[in-house]
Amino acid sequence: MAEMVQVPAPPQWRRKVEEDKASRGDAYVTPHLANPVNLSPGPASQGMLDRIGRIVQNKFGEVGPHVAVCLAGDVLYLAANSNGRAPRGNWHEFLTEKLPASYQRANALRKRKDLRKIGLLATGEYLGLQELGEPESARLTALQTALQAPLAEGKMQWVANKKDKKGDVHAEMAILGAVIAHVGGEPAEAVHDLPFGGVHRDCRLCHLGFLVFNEKHAATGYRAVTGGTHRYSYPNWRMPPWMRNDAAAAERMRELVRLELPGAIWKNGGATFVCEEEVARLQAAAELDAYESESDYEQDA
Repeated sequence: MAEMVQVPAPPQWRRKVEEDKASRGDAYVTPHLANPVNLSPGPASQGMLDRIGRIVQNKFGEVGPHVAVCLAGDVLYLAANSNGRAPRGNWHEFLTEKLPASYQRANALRKRKDLRKIGLLATGEYLGLQELGEPESARLTALQTALQAPLAEGKMQWVANKKDKKGDVHAEMAILGAVIAHVGGEPAEAVHDLPFGGVHRDCRLCHLGFLVFNEKHAATGYRAVTGGTHRYSYPNWRMPPWMRNDAAAAERMRELVRLELPGAIWKNGGATFVCEEEVARLQAAAELDAYESESDYEQDA
């Protein structure tokens, strides 16, 4: 089994993780993983991915409550859950051309910060204000290029995630399907991280889905890393096509869920998750959103 890589957590994230554990109890800890929360490489690129997810979801509410974002090499992937819709408007034009005007009209402080920092990244000013080493500098440069590139260049792609009557395929899992096609299956000498961000942290099942992906695709040199999990599970979570069409991956996912949630059942051919106990926990959930970075508390936004 592929080993989950240990990544140092920024201090403010470590504090938040410890607070979450203390308030929710050991039942929400993933005991079989070396690190209960698989934290991203650092707050700069992670925070920017979260911001992009938030402002797209805020602008195009029809996509539903969550937008996930992933940087795979120099390509930025975005998706919504399958129970949402694709954006009705021109999301690419909004991100690449209309941010300055949107910033001027924004009333909410959170939204103003997000728009301002993404705008600074797109113009190159953000990198000039940061003292960053690698790989953070390279990731932010790739994001900057994506925000400047014409749609035809394919540097930003919206991943289609069609409605499924048998359950809800979450945005992160849909993006992984596109990433598998992007990275191919050839063995690689070096390991490259695939940072994920978005409106919310991973749900419990998506977090396990990332583990399945990492185990299966580690040899290709790509590894998904995220900003952590809120450790709640959603009813009718459905395996994405790349998982349910791979018998070994689907069985590994069910095995991990059995370790986490012995009371869970799988319907629709073993691909849709149901657990009544988790429904009650989810209804009581207070905090699902991505963690804040220290820079998010600046007063000059």
